[in-house]
Amino acid sequence: MKFKKNVLIPTTILFSLCLLFFVSCKDDDDLPCTETTWYEDADADGLGNPDVSQSACDQPTGYVADNTDTNDSGTVTQLHAAFAEFDADRVTVILDGSNYVVTATGRPNHETEYYPVDNPLHIEEDIDHTGAALGDPSYIEDGGDYEITFTIDASPDLTGDAVATSLGAQGVAVSGAYIYNNYEGPTVLSTMTAESLDWTGAHIGNMGAYHYHLEPHAFSSDDSNLIGILADGIFIYGRKCSATGDYPTDLDSSGGHTGVTQHNAAGEYHYHMINEEFFAGTEKYLIFEGPFMGY
Repeated sequence: MKFKKNVLIPTTILFSLCLLFFVSCKDDDDLPCTETTWYEDADADGLGNPDVSQSACDQPTGYVADNTDTNDSGTVTQLHAAFAEFDADRVTVILDGSNYVVTATGRPNHETEYYPVDNPLHIEEDIDHTGAALGDPSYIEDGGDYEITFTIDASPDLTGDAVATSLGAQGVAVSGAYIYNNYEGPTVLSTMTAESLDWTGAHIGNMGAYHYHLEPHAFSSDDSNLIGILADGIFIYGRKCSATGDYPTDLDSSGGHTGVTQHNAAGEYHYHMINEEFFAGTEKYLIFEGPFMGY
């Protein structure tokens, strides 16, 4: 009977084989990264300053791959990219010095029971659309003037103390209607009041202006979609983060964090709806409670 001899492979050959099959000899976490040069984007316009850069494997917050910005002083010189998602027929935005001047009609661009029955956007819903004993008009009146103008700092100051929200409109939604907080009149939004909300978490107030309290399913439902801009100059998004496709876990007490959005590859501070039911067991989520971080 013949036996095969043990074959001894020289160390140099083993090393060469390891180099040849590097991935199998070394953990992925130990692989060297390929560094990229990133350029500072101080004015958050998606264009980087060619004179201020750093090299890193992952994109640093506030930096982009582009290096064509010759005026990256931090002074806002154009409208934020997110404004392109607002309904231009219902929301106008101009840059006035260091401020955005945002004017909304208060009339949503989607279907709701709160439009009169002869309006093409009227739908029938099984809700009490007369509101919660606040003397609300039944419908958005055809001749009603619900326009509100917000003068908003285009470069929100995040260094000061947070400011509590108040009653009334807290910001403008992409639909042309308004964003409210967790209060309805003198009290916190109740389940009784919530019964007057339509399919997209909104109703009309005692002046007839249509506004959202809860997740606006007409344009954001368990996703990362843009909801609107708040009065402190900070944009607010749905319950998920576009950068991860999942619910963020690092939100501060205002529901905000700094990171990449679908409108700013350099990253910026922005709000998200909190992924916590406002009314337990109802799958209803509050848009924004506050406090404001951008004042």
